[in-house]
Amino acid sequence: MLDSGRIVAVTADGRNGFEPDAPYDAIHVGAAADSWRVVDRLVAQLKNGGRLFVPVHDTDADADADADAAQWVWVVDKDDNGRVSRRKSHGVMYVPLTDRKEFV
Repeated sequence: MLDSGRIVAVTADGRNGFEPDAPYDAIHVGAAADSWRVVDRLVAQLKNGGRLFVPVHDTDADADADADAAQWVWVVDKDDNGRVSRRKSHGVMYVPLTDRKEFV
């Protein structure tokens, strides 16, 4: 798929998504976003009818029934009319979504 160009690997700040090729049918984020501001940037890059799978750091974890989960996977759908809904799926533990310079 890489050879055919169907999948493209990009090294960049994942918190911004990759707007040049948007909109996307689906976006999977493999690191935890620290805020909904980051998630909103990614949702804006979804096609109508698209889905985003993203772990998000929960600043209200203590108020949750599962206080051990400081991060939750959220499934965010954009319907055919562009309306966005989100569903909290399950607690997880991912590395933070950050830019490269923070790890070098």
